[in-house]
Amino acid sequence: MLVTRLLNLFKYNADESTFFLAKGDACCQNLFFSFLFFSFLFLGKVNSQIAGCNSIGLEYCRITQTVPPPSSNGACLPPGCFRYYYQIYLLANPSTSSIFFNSLDVEFSLLGGTLSMVNEIATEGCVTGQFATFIGVDGNDVGFNMPYQSSPYTYPNQTLLFTVVVDAFPGEALTFSLGGTFTSGPLICPNMLIQPCQGGTGIDVPYTMPEPAACQNPSPGVGVEDVSAGNPYNMPVDIPVYYDKGTTGASSVAIDEIDVAIKMSSTNLMELPTILAGAIAVSDVRVVGNGNGYTIYAHARNISLFTGANGKGVLFTIKLNGPVFLSAGGSATFSTTNSRVQLAGATCCKPSLGSPVTVEFAGFPPCTEDITINMGAPNNLPPGTGEQCEAATYVTFSWPGAPVSRTFYKITLVVDVETSGNVSILGMGNSDIVCPTPGSGASYCGGSSCFTILDPNTFQYCFWTFGTGVNVVNETGFLVNYDVSSGCIEGLTFREAYIDLVGGGPSVACVPNIVVNTNDFPICSPMIAGEILKENNVLVENSYDIDIAGINCSYNLPQTCESIYAKCVCNPNGQYMVTPSKTDNVLCGVSTYDLVLINKHILNIANFTTPYQWIAADITNNGQVTNNDLNEIRKAVLHINEEFTGAPSWKFIDKNFQYPPFPMQSNQYLPIPYPTSIQVSTLPSINSDFVAVKMGDVNLSCGTGGCFTGGNESEDREREELMVSYQSYGVAKDEIITIPIQMNTNTALSAYQMGIRFNNMDALEFIGPAKADIEGISNKSFGLTELGAGKLRMLWFSADGGEHQKVVNGQKLYYLAFKAKKDLKDFGSEIWLDDTVLPNVGYDNSGNEFRMELRTEKIDRTVTSANQIVSCHPNPFAGELSFSIFSTSMSEAKIWLFDAFGVRRVAKTVALNKGLNEIMLEESKSLPNGLFNWVVTTPDGRQSGMVVKQTQP
Repeated sequence: MLVTRLLNLFKYNADESTFFLAKGDACCQNLFFSFLFFSFLFLGKVNSQIAGCNSIGLEYCRITQTVPPPSSNGACLPPGCFRYYYQIYLLANPSTSSIFFNSLDVEFSLLGGTLSMVNEIATEGCVTGQFATFIGVDGNDVGFNMPYQSSPYTYPNQTLLFTVVVDAFPGEALTFSLGGTFTSGPLICPNMLIQPCQGGTGIDVPYTMPEPAACQNPSPGVGVEDVSAGNPYNMPVDIPVYYDKGTTGASSVAIDEIDVAIKMSSTNLMELPTILAGAIAVSDVRVVGNGNGYTIYAHARNISLFTGANGKGVLFTIKLNGPVFLSAGGSATFSTTNSRVQLAGATCCKPSLGSPVTVEFAGFPPCTEDITINMGAPNNLPPGTGEQCEAATYVTFSWPGAPVSRTFYKITLVVDVETSGNVSILGMGNSDIVCPTPGSGASYCGGSSCFTILDPNTFQYCFWTFGTGVNVVNETGFLVNYDVSSGCIEGLTFREAYIDLVGGGPSVACVPNIVVNTNDFPICSPMIAGEILKENNVLVENSYDIDIAGINCSYNLPQTCESIYAKCVCNPNGQYMVTPSKTDNVLCGVSTYDLVLINKHILNIANFTTPYQWIAADITNNGQVTNNDLNEIRKAVLHINEEFTGAPSWKFIDKNFQYPPFPMQSNQYLPIPYPTSIQVSTLPSINSDFVAVKMGDVNLSCGTGGCFTGGNESEDREREELMVSYQSYGVAKDEIITIPIQMNTNTALSAYQMGIRFNNMDALEFIGPAKADIEGISNKSFGLTELGAGKLRMLWFSADGGEHQKVVNGQKLYYLAFKAKKDLKDFGSEIWLDDTVLPNVGYDNSGNEFRMELRTEKIDRTVTSANQIVSCHPNPFAGELSFSIFSTSMSEAKIWLFDAFGVRRVAKTVALNKGLNEIMLEESKSLPNGLFNWVVTTPDGRQSGMVVKQTQP
């Protein structure tokens, strides 16, 4: 009974390896110290648990052999010759019998290939009943969403969520992307753990569907039919795709499944082929562009085909209307590239493939008359209107000598306009050619007038008449007008040109001489234009503004996801000042690793290699990079300041400005002011280029935000996980909790930053931070401006840039002290990392970025034995601090008291009697409020702990 009561007097503070006196039972405290020679019992046990966001993962299994479908739905097709499965399972980590969550969102995308695709009907059909309402298929993307519900979903470990059925074409290397997000209580957990089935190959390993074995006895064939000589004009040609059963005789053939791929290549741009149904329906045939032609792919199941006496039957027919532009003619070749067939009751096999077939389109011959069509810039254009932004090109018809005029029955011109910047075709200007009146056999090649704008960069001039021709005078024609609000007309390319001088009907036309006067181009407006990119040629993040200021007119150009800017200005003889600006998102790309790089430069360990790094680091705008710049960036990262006090968020520097040679030593100065505007005196000016500099972002990690460039961006890359942890336990109301945040990963870090959230509403009151095992932690390492919202931020970077000083596994990073506002069974659930407060990342010496995850270990605090007991009380204290020290002999003790960041505030030597000693530390009365680290050293050993001073207001 007595031992039990004594044991209840003391509690064990596991995070500090010290003891403190429990509340109550004060009458027995002196009696307790009389029994210190007894051994104490350990009563608790440690329970570890995996952090919540690592508790659930996804497992994928690729299945290519024939297995029973996961659903009895007839639309759920089994894998085999034509298809395979990706089965996505829900997995517990570590393995447990049940999985709990409140919502789940999984995204799967099939990548690579052209003809392979997710089978939407089969994928939706393979979902079992309990998950049928959660799946959606859009092309090659599969979404699986289980919406939030307050009562958690519960499923066994390794539950099959859904099966992706892939119709795979042989020879195409396919892979996929898979990701998931789930919520569990207050946790929102993106980037779920992904692992292959039973330790198989990784996600990024492509899979290529093999071809089946060749068909045997008799061997069927698939191919295209040969046709007669090609049509000389735009007459449709039918290309039947046949199935040959391998024997002669008319019969019906039952086919369980068949596919065939036909490649069409051409020497001229051809009209899009159309499909006519045969045994295979039009809906089962796809026409896909492949660069210089098309691929026609058909895939059908359960068809009946009727063959003729030659043993062949038509699967479907390809109808080709011929070249888009008739005058050039051309040819089209059809080649059967692959096919698979599975007859009823048989296995899948590859039939023999027929020979290629080529059809010819003759086009029109050159004209025997010496007719030339010229195109260029007009010599005497009247002045434009408004902002002088109109430009024109001419089209003229000419021939040497008599007659003065000729009669044309057809004129067809299709012209591509090559442009830069923002150029659009306005329409036809002045014309000396009278367009024929509609009717009486006249037509405009499908349009409603002779001049038609086919697309923003292509126009057509066309008429056909079978009655009275159109009279054209030598060296006359028409103008084409353009709006060149920015950019230039760089040149012209003829896609189509033919004429008819004899009225010979639809089959008669000839191709004239074509001359483009290249010396007339480019045709530019009176404009100012240029390019704005970062020094690594990446777009500026999201939007920015460009001011163009002149005497008679000024402009503001809002830019979004654009590198090229251009403006046609009001006065072509004026002077203008061009000034870009951007003031938002001060922390884009700014991180603790930038502080590492800047510090290395200051220490001359690794100097900046470009002037733009120097500019980005010079927040104080004095041409030099010093600790003052480090301090400005640190305050911004910690949200002490919401913007840089000495610099804008971005600077834009004249790209043509010449800097001193780099690298430069840190004690040198960069010449200032460097030009952040460009003065334009001569128009057009199309090379007013700037380099965009994100202030504070030395390593160019600021991405392009919402601008999708297709490149790799550091903010979006996958990052390895790095673990930090602390122990958690139950606490009583008003108890002081001191948490050491500890590094639990083998990666050595030269910098890290953390954004911490805590429940300040009804659970915890923040007392303060303190340094731990690593040097360089001070009050400047913490951002405490939003404690009222339960947010605090901290950062650390190596004093020597990570050359020697690093954080390693097992080190305590820093301490946080809280006071419990109520009894808490597990205070660790009230503290978590939040990337919205500050991205939780660490950096090694090479700049590799690691995602930081916080793990708590739940323990039971218990009493342990010791030869010496030291306690510091009360905690918190307001006036005088007391120490209870038990000594085995008469001796001396040294008592040291350090503030939160290692500055010694009290040093005192006191005499000890044998047994229990009560020492009053009067010096503690004058200490300021805050967190203190105490150390007591006696001949029996050394002990330490944390204590808080709090005085009532």
